[in-house]
Amino acid sequence: MNKNAQRLAAVVSILLFAVAAVAVNVLLYTKNTRFDLTRDKSLSVSPELEEIAGRITDALNVTLYVSPDLPPQLLAPRQTAEDMLRELASKVPQLRIAAVAMTNEEEEKRLEELERLGIEPQQMQVMERNQLTVRNVYFHMAFQHLDKTEVMEIPMAEEFEYKVARAVIRLTMDKRPVVAFIDNSPQKEFFTLASSLERFGLVDLYEPVVIDASGGKPIFMPPGVSLAVVSAPARLTPRQMYEIDQTLLSGVPVVALVGGEDYENQLAMFQDSATAPNFRDLVRHYGVDLRAALVRDWESSLRTPMEVGRRGGLRLAELSPNPIFPVVIQENISGTYPALRRVQRVLAPLASEVALPDPMPEGFRGELLLTTTEAGDTQTTPPFDLQQPAPGAKAPGETRKVPVAVILEGPFKSFFKREDIPPGEDARRMDDPSLFVRSTRYQPPVYRETAEEGAKLVVIGSPYAFSGQILQQISNLDPNLASSTVAFLQNLTETFSVGDDLTRIRSRRVEVSFLRAGLSEEERGRSRLLGTLAAPVGLALFGLAWGAARRVRLNSLAKEYAR
Repeated sequence: MNKNAQRLAAVVSILLFAVAAVAVNVLLYTKNTRFDLTRDKSLSVSPELEEIAGRITDALNVTLYVSPDLPPQLLAPRQTAEDMLRELASKVPQLRIAAVAMTNEEEEKRLEELERLGIEPQQMQVMERNQLTVRNVYFHMAFQHLDKTEVMEIPMAEEFEYKVARAVIRLTMDKRPVVAFIDNSPQKEFFTLASSLERFGLVDLYEPVVIDASGGKPIFMPPGVSLAVVSAPARLTPRQMYEIDQTLLSGVPVVALVGGEDYENQLAMFQDSATAPNFRDLVRHYGVDLRAALVRDWESSLRTPMEVGRRGGLRLAELSPNPIFPVVIQENISGTYPALRRVQRVLAPLASEVALPDPMPEGFRGELLLTTTEAGDTQTTPPFDLQQPAPGAKAPGETRKVPVAVILEGPFKSFFKREDIPPGEDARRMDDPSLFVRSTRYQPPVYRETAEEGAKLVVIGSPYAFSGQILQQISNLDPNLASSTVAFLQNLTETFSVGDDLTRIRSRRVEVSFLRAGLSEEERGRSRLLGTLAAPVGLALFGLAWGAARRVRLNSLAKEYAR
């Protein structure tokens, strides 16, 4: 074969390869095939979301109401939403996707529909021709399943899957699980926080029942309860302990907020007696030891003002770590429960050390959930010193990681014998039961001696871990710490009441950076064309360069042989 024939064959091969590459690229684009190259596949539909959506037996209609002239910062989230929904629809036949371009004419035509769905445009500031203007923008999604509807703004990429999953669960659940929040503290601190969760819309997946158990008030556990969260810094009556005991033994997970000691302290927010709460005796019976010790963490990231001197009648203060308010950092939070992976830090004020059984009894399984840093220690000699040390002070002795929360699962035995069951109280004897229990039905517990399979006990050694008053004060110093601590409670609650699928979705991390957040329709068209042609053109140029280099090499070899 002469040189011209070789050159012609090389050019034809390159052209054929380029045509094939263009055809494959166009085919993949028209078929909406995507390749997710993010490290954790955060822009692909997860198996958990596919599983949740796949449980639907009837049609689930999802309609996007989007303005055609979106601000640049909303273009990428819109594209992510469209891509993710199309991918999900390809895997779940019941899912039907539609998109509506909300032009002025379309808005007029759909006024009744928009009013029925409660969709209103948002006012957004947009920079146009070097001038800041305000524009009404539609950026909404509507989910419809049978006679139920869920409407939301299109989420950002990092929250898209989680919020879609929540919407699907709300649409498909027949009845929300019941979660009981039980508070026996005189200050009603936990009572206030549990009510706040509802006020801020954080309990949309479960029905909260807030029970005031202070002063020995009876605990009437609502029927069908899925989780009980108990804050008990003060002493419980025998009947209250029996109600909690039988709740756990019925297979309902119990989250216990309790300390190993109470404190004679100078902090105005704590005025409880110094009598140790007897709730610790209950959890000790189950196998979790609450030690009479005050936990301190000398690397606490919570910094509070400390007086360092006076000058001219003015107090001089600086921010210093507060060791008796330990802050559990992310690396010391268990990763076994997916929902907890999203929590950055957890505040554990005035915590006690907790310990799992050693050795672990047969049939039991336990795990540490929260531990301090390696700069933690414990103060074990009452009366405890609750004053914050001077700035720069260090732990007086050896330091170590101190566990402040654990989970134990197994065949628990009842704290009570049948003949020792405390007498109950009649709800009709209460002056106004509705003040304490948002339920009109009560069911007396049936005595169980051994726990049903799957019973779980979570013990957090800080009865003030979710104190509304403390979190309010902390939010003034470190708002992110306060919100992250509330997120820990919310995630823990959802894990045990709703299930693992949603919490696994919640734990997925999104590490995505967009080269350009917003492109116009014209720019998007050019980018599609460039994306379609760039690969084959690049390959063609590479082939030409490789062919030229090969010819140079062959000519050089030919000259050497000619000699």
